[in-house]
Amino acid sequence: MKRLFCLIFFLLACGNLYSQEVEESRSFSMSGAFSAVANANDALFVNAAGMSLYPNRYNIDLSYQFKNRDGFNASTISILDSTTFPLGAAFAFSYFWGDDIQTEKQGYRLDLGFSYPFMRRLLWGFDVKYVRLDIDKKEDAINAATADTGFIYIFTKWARVSVYGQNLIYIGRDELPVKSGAGAMLGNESSFYVAEDTVFTFLRGGEKKITQSIGTSLFLGEMFSLSAGYKYDETEVNNHYISAGIGVFSKAAGAEVCYRQSVEKGNDFRLLGSIKFFME
Repeated sequence: MKRLFCLIFFLLACGNLYSQEVEESRSFSMSGAFSAVANANDALFVNAAGMSLYPNRYNIDLSYQFKNRDGFNASTISILDSTTFPLGAAFAFSYFWGDDIQTEKQGYRLDLGFSYPFMRRLLWGFDVKYVRLDIDKKEDAINAATADTGFIYIFTKWARVSVYGQNLIYIGRDELPVKSGAGAMLGNESSFYVAEDTVFTFLRGGEKKITQSIGTSLFLGEMFSLSAGYKYDETEVNNHYISAGIGVFSKAAGAEVCYRQSVEKGNDFRLLGSIKFFME
């Protein structure tokens, strides 16, 4: 735990998130069908309850994402420590920048999350985040704090479900909309599993949009992984996306490369790469 908080001071010195959304590699490659799957650093951005799924972990993740349609770039470093008692804790710093035809944006996001197993089958987690987003017009800038929370219930080692809420402190901006969702996972995490998520996004004026994702992941031995997914997303300009990713792992480190493509428009694609260090 001491290592986690020592590294926080280093991260705070690193710089300024273009988007309120942050994704890590496995969630990205499975098109967001991940809230019941997340069990490491990626849980901080999806459902923090997953940080307690496997205790005795100390991981560091580095990732970079590029979105072609609007020139979006994001880099993230996250640290997970679940070696202290059954409590899982994680910290992340994300910096993003980019510009579309009309607007230039840049900013950063800080996440601090914790999770705790209430009982053998029920896990709870929460994430407090601060977002600073600078936009061309200063009056449009965002400087706000909000919070996420979520639960995971484990039926068996082959099946679990999740419920979660994001941006629960309402700030009145569609860049940080209130969200609620639920997900499920079936399968074995060390070999093959499938997952599904449904998310409702609540925008200003009472407008509600839905996102539905389905994804799968296959592990080939202990060294390789293949993931794929499909997402229908009413919050995007184009609604249908497919994604895929490949990973290579050892006991000490791993790397994943992921790709997401709009079905409707060929020049709407995203790339994400990540490097992971396992310091158990």
